Amino acid sequence: MTLAIITGNPGKQREFQEWLKLPPSVTLDFKDFPIQEIKSLDVEEVAKAKALSVYHQFYQEPFLVEDTGLYFEAYHHFPGAFPKIMFESLGYKGLLKLTEEDDRAYFKSVIAYMDKTLSEPKLFVGITKGKISRTIDDKAMPGFPYDNIFIPEGATTTNSRLTLEALSKNNHRAKAIKLFSDFYQTYVKTIT
Repeated sequence: MTLAIITGNPGKQREFQEWLKLPPSVTLDFKDFPIQEIKSLDVEEVAKAKALSVYHQFYQEPFLVEDTGLYFEAYHHFPGAFPKIMFESLGYKGLLKLTEEDDRAYFKSVIAYMDKTLSEPKLFVGITKGKISRTIDDKAMPGFPYDNIFIPEGATTTNSRLTLEALSKNNHRAKAIKLFSDFYQTYVKTIT
């Protein structure tokens, strides 16, 4: 049996390969489809809609999609599911200005799993609290620009300086992947 992860992001692919624990009978495959994302600040709504879109338009075998939102505590659900648009619009300088008075922030990762036995995707949520750095780390992270300014709780440096092993201990996506892995170890027996 194959489990597909729907993403074209090489950074996400690397993290899934590292952190996802699958039963020996399951192989991992990556696919990329032209998914139209809904416009919502709620990352759970976005992930669910992406999964339903993939299922109804492209792929009906077991798969998952993942979406991540970044939330500044000083603002209600902002930038939420639009961190890429916010970064492209404001850049680091604008983002740091937004968080001058309150640097608290958190990442929320949502995995939406779907297969033909389900009528709705199953969601798995991971959250990492932290703060926005006052300086921009110069170690570029392709695909994850916020890692250059986000310092997770308990860390003294930005995500971009942490190894995959260190990230796996307190990372939003790693937490969601672990929840999914725990679920899938048992669930896969019911669909094979």
